[in-house]
Amino acid sequence: MKQLLIFFISLWCMGMHAEEGKGTIEIGDVLCEDGSIMSLIDYIGEKDAVAAGVVFRVQSNGGIGFTVLPDTPQPTRGTDSGTSYTVWAVLLEEFNDVAFSNSLGRYLGTDRSLTTLNGYENTQILYQNGSPMAEKVINESIFGSQAFIPSAYEYIQIYNKLRDINNSIRILKALHPERLEWQDFHTDEESGLYFYWTSTESDYDPTRQAWVYNMKDGALNSTPKTFVLRCRAAIKLKVGGNDDTSHVGIIENSGDGTTIFYDLRGNIVNGSYRGIVIVRCQDGKYRKTIRK
Repeated sequence: MKQLLIFFISLWCMGMHAEEGKGTIEIGDVLCEDGSIMSLIDYIGEKDAVAAGVVFRVQSNGGIGFTVLPDTPQPTRGTDSGTSYTVWAVLLEEFNDVAFSNSLGRYLGTDRSLTTLNGYENTQILYQNGSPMAEKVINESIFGSQAFIPSAYEYIQIYNKLRDINNSIRILKALHPERLEWQDFHTDEESGLYFYWTSTESDYDPTRQAWVYNMKDGALNSTPKTFVLRCRAAIKLKVGGNDDTSHVGIIENSGDGTTIFYDLRGNIVNGSYRGIVIVRCQDGKYRKTIRK
């Protein structure tokens, strides 16, 4: 039965990706636990791949592209003529029954802009100020401190591509029926489960309210921070650059002229410009390797 399901899913995926260029990253692609990104049809053929999320935004960065995650310094590597891309992916697991804050009456300090892709920065601020929602995401997400709650504007990006995102998540759920924690975004009016916390405090009263996103109709609702609702985690990384490689992880200066490279799981790879990389192969697939 599962083989038949995979066959029909493969046919659907081939039709969906028929006009895509090889090696391109598209909305709805699969982010795996090791940091690799691949199309649904490629994911079906990769026996060792384990899905972690679905891409919801891809942005070209132009030229230089040694990859780091948010808020980490870019090392000096000389001239790089390659093009890098920043990729946002929403993770598959959903967190239920969480509050933005344990109490009212305190502005926690997030950027209140509704036009900024700053969920990572907001989540770090919330975590430092004891937000139960941020603690839940960072402490329980597969990517730990690199995971974040999308900002209001990032939720707008998700909603604009919701059909593609939910289609991919539903296919991944069908391929892995044992992963009960994987959830597509709720849009069913009868369930009433379509309200999701953003990481953005509300301009109406930032001491008492934060923005909740309604995935049924795309509306933002200013809501008391102590309400218990759902939230979702996301991750942002850069791929691409010179030699068609993608360095996925965090780079920190060690103080002695070298760098420390952390992969997405928090494992340390020591030395100058070492780390897990994702190589775009001739067949258009992205595969993980180690650059030393």
